[in-house]
Amino acid sequence: MGKNKNEKSDQKIVLFPGLKDRLLEMGIAHLDNHQFAEAVEFLGQANEIDPENPEIGTAYLIALYESGNYEKAKEVCHYLLHQGIGNYFEIIDVYLMILIQLSNHEEIIHTISTLLDEYEVRLEKIEHYKKLLQFSQNRSESNNLQFNQQANIP
Repeated sequence: MGKNKNEKSDQKIVLFPGLKDRLLEMGIAHLDNHQFAEAVEFLGQANEIDPENPEIGTAYLIALYESGNYEKAKEVCHYLLHQGIGNYFEIIDVYLMILIQLSNHEEIIHTISTLLDEYEVRLEKIEHYKKLLQFSQNRSESNNLQFNQQANIP
C-alpha cells in the first residue's frame, strides 16, 4: 500500500555528520561580517537541531537581536532563561536591550527589580542596572503622563 502525502512517515531523518557544527560556524562567520539575516538562517537551523546548546542559543539570540527581530529574540531569551541555557547574566543583558528596543519599560522595571531583589548581581553590574531602572522608571512615568494628558485624565 502506498502512503498518502498527508500521512506522517515513521522514517527518521539522518543528518550529515558535523552539520550542526558547520551551521554554527557559518552562522558565526556571518555574524562577524555583519550579515545578520544570513546568520539568523544558519543559526536558526543549528538551533533546531540542538536547542539545548548554549553556544548555538546565544549566537542565535545575538543574530536575531542584530537583525532587528526583537520579538523573536525576546521569545528565544524567554526559552533560554526558563531552560537555564547559557550564561544567565549575558542572556539577561541581551533581554534588557531587547526590552529597550521595544520600549517595554514596565518589563524592564519588573526584571531589574527582581534581579536586584532575588539574585546575586555582580558588584560591577549593580550600578548599571540601577541606572537602567531609573531610566525606565522615568520613561514609564513620562509615558503615563502623556497618555493621561491625551485621554484628559487628571
